[in-house]
Amino acid sequence: MPLYMDIHKHVKGLTVEALAGAHQKDLVVQEKHGVKYLKY
Repeated sequence: MPLYMDIHKHVKGLTVEALAGAHQKDLVVQEKHGVKYLKY
């Protein structure tokens, strides 16, 4: 399986809470898209 890295640094206005919430949403749909999020 290929490994892809999607990195974003210094996103203006992004909070730790918003990032954690977005990651939780990713985990809900990852199987639907055939991906596995390893970390955020």
